[in-house]
Amino acid sequence: MFVHSKVPSSTRTIRIKKESDLVLEREAQRHGISVNALVSNLIDHYVYSLRFFTSGGMISMNIETLLVLMEHLSDEEISDTAYARGSQKVRESLMQRGMLVNYDSVLWYIQQILGEYNGWFRCDHIIEEKMDKLHLSHNYGFKWSIFIMNYIASMLKEVIGLKINTVMLKNAVNIEISK
Repeated sequence: MFVHSKVPSSTRTIRIKKESDLVLEREAQRHGISVNALVSNLIDHYVYSLRFFTSGGMISMNIETLLVLMEHLSDEEISDTAYARGSQKVRESLMQRGMLVNYDSVLWYIQQILGEYNGWFRCDHIIEEKMDKLHLSHNYGFKWSIFIMNYIASMLKEVIGLKINTVMLKNAVNIEISK
């Protein structure tokens, strides 16, 4: 979860069920943040992701079901499909949100939408003088690594024309982006 600190904000008063408020209080405490910060994060999740879910033709599926389906595909089929979809989907998603298709917005999409909101991986972004590094870790196995490596690589190579180096592991993908 992320919390915005120095961003302009608005004050809203809302009414919610007492049971919902109790859940929010427990979750906020579990994450070490205020209920206000938790609600703000939930609203951001809606604004930047969930509101596009149904209009974007997406479905929610248990990861175990997806992984069983992927087991019936060859590594090459997963790789080709992911590469083809990654560059197309990032363009559509950014334009749908009224954003420019550039380096910063693609990185935001990888970190926030795919990582934080969609739960594809945990994204650690390391910024160095000559390169950016993305470490995408997950618990879904090698075929998922094949998928996300090719999906993200197509975004960076085909959409913004970057040169990247990738290393794929069973439960992680490292991407180095030259500046």
